[in-house]
Amino acid sequence: MKPLYVVEVDDSQKPLFPDMCLACGRRGAEKPIMLLMTDEHGRVDFYFYKLLKSTAQGLKLEFPVHDACAREVRNAFLKHFALIILAVVLIVAVGIVVQHVAISVVIALLAATPFLYLEFTKPVPVEFLHYNGRYVLIFRDSEYAETVARLNGAKVEQDSNPYAGFM
Repeated sequence: MKPLYVVEVDDSQKPLFPDMCLACGRRGAEKPIMLLMTDEHGRVDFYFYKLLKSTAQGLKLEFPVHDACAREVRNAFLKHFALIILAVVLIVAVGIVVQHVAISVVIALLAATPFLYLEFTKPVPVEFLHYNGRYVLIFRDSEYAETVARLNGAKVEQDSNPYAGFM
């Protein structure tokens, strides 16, 4: 698993972020918008960017991201998810044709499970938790994490499972 980069910031004030996209790490002609994310469902905020109205009740933070970059993250997830579902449907359809529906459903679920797991655990550009009076910011990009740490007087820690201490 690729390492993730964790920056812990005291929650006495909102964390500062550079004026550049957290997904691509660049400034550009397009000014980043502020993506409102929750600590409850940060991945969902990327996976369904502009498709769902956020109803999560958790703590919220705004992160700078280019609209095109957020759409790219969303579209990649939806494309992979749709391909996995299509594969499941095709396996079940073959089972129906050869009259072994139960076996084909089991095979489809066994085949899809690892791919679904990989897709749902693939890191998004940023997630965060609020824990013990601190924002725990989890970045995919080390350079962006370093910049955020510098702006907030924090340090960056590399971790392959930053959620281990919160479960």
